[in-house]
Amino acid sequence: MGCCESTPTAPDVILDDPGEGEPCTFTLASTGTFSSDFTAYKGETTDPEAKWYFVNKTSGRSGARVDIETFRRGGDPEHPNRGEILWSATFDGTPPFSQHEMDAGRGDPLGGHAAFVPTFAVDSFEARDAPLDVYFERAGREFRDGGPWRVNKWHLETTAAIKPGGARGGQYGEEGFVLHVFARGTAICDYDREVEDGHTTWKQNVKEFVDQLCFSITQLSTQQTIASWWVPGDLDCHEGGPKPGVEQLNPLFKMSLNEGWFSKKPVIQTAEYWDPIFALTVAYLCGIEFSPAEIKRDLKSNFPSRPPRH
Repeated sequence: MGCCESTPTAPDVILDDPGEGEPCTFTLASTGTFSSDFTAYKGETTDPEAKWYFVNKTSGRSGARVDIETFRRGGDPEHPNRGEILWSATFDGTPPFSQHEMDAGRGDPLGGHAAFVPTFAVDSFEARDAPLDVYFERAGREFRDGGPWRVNKWHLETTAAIKPGGARGGQYGEEGFVLHVFARGTAICDYDREVEDGHTTWKQNVKEFVDQLCFSITQLSTQQTIASWWVPGDLDCHEGGPKPGVEQLNPLFKMSLNEGWFSKKPVIQTAEYWDPIFALTVAYLCGIEFSPAEIKRDLKSNFPSRPPRH
């Protein structure tokens, strides 16, 4: 999951931090076109004077890290542009995937994919796959030319460690929380035959979809799961088609993606009694870092160079 840093300027007036159990509304927006950093604004606005927190992402060989920083800067002489860090999350920037090729001759839409379910409990979750023709319909005209094809079913399971930065969150224990993430999806490949000077090659048209996403949060000091939920992926939210809204609702927050997974500015309403900055951290991970677009950025569909039986 890529990273390009862009530090936003501070507002003229630094906003006070909310109480540790105070419900808040945030709007997330990217700090720049090619940046993987975000700004969290107060309320349903992106007015420059409503800047509340900087969501600062860094990546390296050891993994990725996200810090929720205030705009109170200058406390660290070695990093004068760094704000006070309230919460942090660390995770694998290139998580592993498991892939299973469907038998095109048999036409079984699940095959081994039926076993692709999370190892953690998720309320009301049931693994579901759309009929194969739906994927090809969503992919576009070039995938429906009657030529040979292959289908991969895949899944991902990974975690993120979420810890308080020191100024707040002590009531949860210094170990913090772990976010469990599971995704399952479908990749399709349409092969087009090309002949030049009597030599045959096969051009691949590949399209990938996320079918379902599951999340679960565990407080490490108590080993209790405080929230688990699942949301549909991006099969019904594709370029050139309708963009139905996506909502994530759990005991920590409600996040509204009004244009589905294409939403540029998700709105987050945090719940009472939980630290809103902790809830913001989790919402960012579930709505941005582990969104279908970011997951597919890391997915490398391993289709053979030739179609079946050719």
